[in-house]
Amino acid sequence: FFTPLVYGWLAYAMYSGSMEPSLVRGEYVFIDRRSAGALPKRGEIVLFPMRTDPPYQALARVVAIEGDRVQLQRSILHLNGMPVPRRYVGDMPGNY
Repeated sequence: FFTPLVYGWLAYAMYSGSMEPSLVRGEYVFIDRRSAGALPKRGEIVLFPMRTDPPYQALARVVAIEGDRVQLQRSILHLNGMPVPRRYVGDMPGNY
């Protein structure tokens, strides 16, 4: 669900629980459309088109960038040969 574009920003309603607990169903996320076409950085949340029937837009966190080697070994994400430690939202600075 989208609201009209205002000054380069787009409000996007979360309808899936795939990003919980970072983003919860029913929350609104503001998308900065002015950066469309820029390469994302690791850790950023991006909006991208899903080529399904019917098509829709999805949000996901970037875990790798161009040139990175990504592997999943025993359910542990490895990036460029090194395991990526799991970080939980409650453990991050600034969370109360």
